[in-house]
Amino acid sequence: MYLKNLVVRAWHWMLLFWFRVFGAKYKPSACGHTVRRVEKVIIFNEEGLGFLGKDDIYCQQCAASMAIICGWCKKPIYVGDAITLFCPGNAFFIVPLHAKIYCENPLQLVACAATIVDRMGFWVVPGKVSRLSPMLEILASPTQFLSSEIDEKLHNRNGRMSH
Repeated sequence: MYLKNLVVRAWHWMLLFWFRVFGAKYKPSACGHTVRRVEKVIIFNEEGLGFLGKDDIYCQQCAASMAIICGWCKKPIYVGDAITLFCPGNAFFIVPLHAKIYCENPLQLVACAATIVDRMGFWVVPGKVSRLSPMLEILASPTQFLSSEIDEKLHNRNGRMSH
């Protein structure tokens, strides 16, 4: 395992060197920083590489600064990660300093989604929650979320399910 991590880290640093020496510079539209496609990024005291896509509007360091810490398990949540909204059941719950509050009443904290059923949305640029319909709600009433074309195929004129 150590050897595999060593090889991956060596590959990443070789890429970083290659892009620093030969890579062109880019200027993302939203942040305006001039960066290369591969840059060293530090997120919550962990060092790694950030890759810039052709359509990205934020540089690697700006996207890294939008990362937050889970209100439940204290793991990092990066831009694009699935999230859930954690509602503490205890009335005397003390909100941790690192937690991101989505809603005050009722109290909902942004937390990482462990499974697809837990998924309530995504953590998106510029550091906000993009809300989705909960999976349990979709499973409870699937016809509400189907397109009208599929809905017509599933139901006949009497409103009964077609076979």
